[in-house]
Amino acid sequence: LGHTYFVTGRQKEAFEAMQKVLAFNPRYMDALTACAVITDGQGKKEEAREYFRRALEVEPENKFLRMSYALNLATGGKIAEAVAAYTGLIKDYPDEGIHYQYLGIVYGMAGNYEDAITNLEKAISLNPTPIAYLNLAVALKGTGDIAGAVRNFELYLENPEGEDEAKIRSVRAELENLKRRLNS
Repeated sequence: LGHTYFVTGRQKEAFEAMQKVLAFNPRYMDALTACAVITDGQGKKEEAREYFRRALEVEPENKFLRMSYALNLATGGKIAEAVAAYTGLIKDYPDEGIHYQYLGIVYGMAGNYEDAITNLEKAISLNPTPIAYLNLAVALKGTGDIAGAVRNFELYLENPEGEDEAKIRSVRAELENLKRRLNS
């Protein structure tokens, strides 16, 4: 029942049902995962982290949980822990660009642009995505490499399929500003 509520978007009912399941079996993966995702989506980062931790005790190898936990840490301001979580994912999945991309983003959030650039470049070498180019442009701009930022903003704009129109407009405006700076 909790799963049905969850997949149909009835988060409150799903959470309540999953709490009943956890009362009977505190290690039930589906219930722990659903509660983690629901509370994380509500912005209850610490509470969600506890569900993620409990779920990872049951299935420490679960890549979805590990990625979700790392994202929770990053969005919850736990930068050092997020770096460690993404580094662990990279160790176990060295050919998956998404982990390098997220690690690069976390480094960028911390203002560590050199490590951000290294990881974002690796992500692009494995799987060039518009969002990776966008984040690399932001990191390059942070180091003062305006030409590099321009180049990567342009690469982002070559195929921003699926991106929000407001974001695309914002990137175009930023690109024009940077081009003016380069030409002045």
